[in-house]
Amino acid sequence: MKDYTLSEFHQNNNRVSNLVAVYEASQSTRRQGRRDAKSADPLRAAVVFLHSALEEVFRNLFLWKLPSGSRESLNLVPLVGMPANQRAKSFLLGDLLPYEGQFVHNIIRDSIDAYVDQMNLNGIQDVCSNLRMVGIESAQFDHFYPKLAKCMARRHQIVHQMDRNHAVGTGNARVQSISVNQVRDWQENTKRFVQEVVEVADNGT
Repeated sequence: MKDYTLSEFHQNNNRVSNLVAVYEASQSTRRQGRRDAKSADPLRAAVVFLHSALEEVFRNLFLWKLPSGSRESLNLVPLVGMPANQRAKSFLLGDLLPYEGQFVHNIIRDSIDAYVDQMNLNGIQDVCSNLRMVGIESAQFDHFYPKLAKCMARRHQIVHQMDRNHAVGTGNARVQSISVNQVRDWQENTKRFVQEVVEVADNGT
């Protein structure tokens, strides 16, 4: 699972790099003058892809580690088939009837699969809590969090606010500026974070 998780991340990360390359190619043929805000949209898409690549890593970590996880971690996963707004531990004996005849480990894995499909990362707090769910101490990755937090916040702004510039005024663009160096810095930070997390997960520490 370690090799699969890293391989999938590298494939997804290459898609991020492709978007950066698209932007750079467009700029190499651009005439001199002020850059139009929408010309940097490939970079904004790259930020969104980078965030998605990180979420996929955590989905794989859950599928890898949670089936043999602690009781406390599994208690955070809703029973498969339960309503989305129902708490993980809130079900009655009659709710088990649809699972009659199934092996317990299959129900656990199906529940994890369903949970993973709904999982998302909205900030560093989610990153830390998800690491703890798979038995990994989150504090050892503190040095990655400042840049991860900025990248995740920017992704939120791009997806939910079209990267609007909140300081709009005379002489200000309506869209927040973004640079290749900024995206590459976030990309490198995320890559190193993922590599270290997967290595720790594989070592079981």
